[in-house]
Amino acid sequence: MRSLGPDGGAGGPRLWVVTRGAQATGEEHGGLRVAAAPLLGLGKTIALEHPELWSGSIDLDPDTDPDADTLATLLLRDAAPDDDQVAVRGGAVLVPRLTRCAPPAAAPAPVIRADAVYLITGGLGGVGLLVANWLVDQGAAHLVLTGRTGLPDLSGRDDGTLPPDTAERAAAVRALEERGATVRVAAADVCDEAAMRGLLDELRGGARPLAGVVHAAGLSGGQDLAESEPELFRAVLRPKTDGAWLLHELVADLPLDFFALMSSVASVWGAAHLGAYTAANQFLDALAAYRRARSLPAATLNWGRWDMVSGLGGRGRPERVAATGFRALDHETALARLGAVLAAGEGQRVVAEVDWAVVKPLLESRRVRPVLTGLGADEAPEQAGQQGAAADDEVLTWALGLPAGEREQALDEYVWQTLAEQLDVPRSEFTGDFNLLDFGYDSLGAMRTLAKFRQELRLDLETRRFFEISAEFWGRYLAESLAEQHG
Repeated sequence: MRSLGPDGGAGGPRLWVVTRGAQATGEEHGGLRVAAAPLLGLGKTIALEHPELWSGSIDLDPDTDPDADTLATLLLRDAAPDDDQVAVRGGAVLVPRLTRCAPPAAAPAPVIRADAVYLITGGLGGVGLLVANWLVDQGAAHLVLTGRTGLPDLSGRDDGTLPPDTAERAAAVRALEERGATVRVAAADVCDEAAMRGLLDELRGGARPLAGVVHAAGLSGGQDLAESEPELFRAVLRPKTDGAWLLHELVADLPLDFFALMSSVASVWGAAHLGAYTAANQFLDALAAYRRARSLPAATLNWGRWDMVSGLGGRGRPERVAATGFRALDHETALARLGAVLAAGEGQRVVAEVDWAVVKPLLESRRVRPVLTGLGADEAPEQAGQQGAAADDEVLTWALGLPAGEREQALDEYVWQTLAEQLDVPRSEFTGDFNLLDFGYDSLGAMRTLAKFRQELRLDLETRRFFEISAEFWGRYLAESLAEQHG
């Protein structure tokens, strides 16, 4: 992708990723080749960051000999296909689609045994501790929580010398113990084969069986692909690829009730600036399918944002989080969904609170995303009008009262004042040679800006065109749109 660089785009070379058996479709009989799965996830980030370079991914049938004719037909089409994720199975060409699924009226809970042990990797993280508490709620009495650094000896009282994060985790473990649970904290990196093998050997030889595993270890590590550093990329991949695979191998012969992988929506529709994270979670999704094809228990949960600080979401300012269209999942609701998935023996479930009227245009701002077909649409003109009707008419009245020859300049100033308020910086900062990215402005911020322009000026502004125009020309675009739609 880097080597194609600025020479890509219209008329330039474009990138295809071709794999064989890396995409779970439910149509496999010989299982998946999970090692290639991260490439498919990486492609979803390339599609968002560099759509001018991305053609798509084709996953060939793992159960038959490679079909060169079918591959050639897919690659050599005259026009770029709408679908950029394709899997060939049994001679048929399959494509993914997201569908809505209402939660059960009364969420069932899995059977959790008081006489068994439950292992949570990343168990000292925010999500890991929430899952631990939920397991105790369901009747678990014996937990093993792993973390890279573990915890100091908790037999004595906290004398106030522990770092705040450590003290908070220690208090959480004590709270679990006060509820009657026996909690073992193991200092073990999930990628450390010797440490994890030793731990699993101890659990095998213990008085109680290991009944369930939750793999919650992981990092996010945001970086643009064009600037990503191999060390950071690898650090994000390791716990979800090397760690999850090692965990799978170590428990593959055990009669577990469940093996739950905490994945992300990033691997479903992609995430800009999170290429390694998207790739890593795609591996988890493939690993769950790989295990199930071998009659081993597995579930992957593609989580949206949680209402807490973690690699599964992160907590920003509430108004900024709401503006992105990704609403935070209440963790009680999230854990109930986890229980329902495990109780039903499902293989994969997306669990997220998404305002598709905001998110779909954002994800499709630079190219169509067929996987999202039917989940929402760009705001229709009549909806924009209704939204504006409820808003203060002051800005629209001001704009319509401007002489035609002064509109563009005035609206240009309106644009920069809007950006200054949104980024909480002085208007004077936008002078000379600067880059909005240096102020923390990203595609989510641009969606907030676009929503404001639509509401205050009652304009039907096309999302894709807005993203294609540099901010220095937004004033002209608003002036032209105002003349076309309001006269």
